[in-house]
Amino acid sequence: MRPGLGAGASFFVECAMAMQVLIIEDDESIRQIFRYMFRGKGHEVIYTEHLTEAAEQLAQLKECDLLITDYKLPEGLCVDFAREFSCKFPRAGLLVVTGAHGIADELRAVDGLSHARVMHKPFDMDDGYK
Repeated sequence: MRPGLGAGASFFVECAMAMQVLIIEDDESIRQIFRYMFRGKGHEVIYTEHLTEAAEQLAQLKECDLLITDYKLPEGLCVDFAREFSCKFPRAGLLVVTGAHGIADELRAVDGLSHARVMHKPFDMDDGYK
């Protein structure tokens, strides 16, 4: 695990070391934007649109520095998966992308997710990664 990637860290920074990023997003265009953005900065990216596939990936991962996930996925909300991810990788960053407003406090109230950051759709990628 890379130091400083947990709570309080900015997710969209130039990192001196390559990160491993797991992306769960059912909107292909958003998934592609994140994938392109992080790979373009030299980070390793694993991506899927399904929670079941993400769970399979999580079981195989030895380390991961950042989870980017849509809040509401076809199989349900990301909360249980995000909690499981955060238990396995407690120093990893967590970014939840959503079109729903008012979930930030609700999400952070969940045990193990107090470090979660929320990015609301629609968003301007230039605001997030400089």
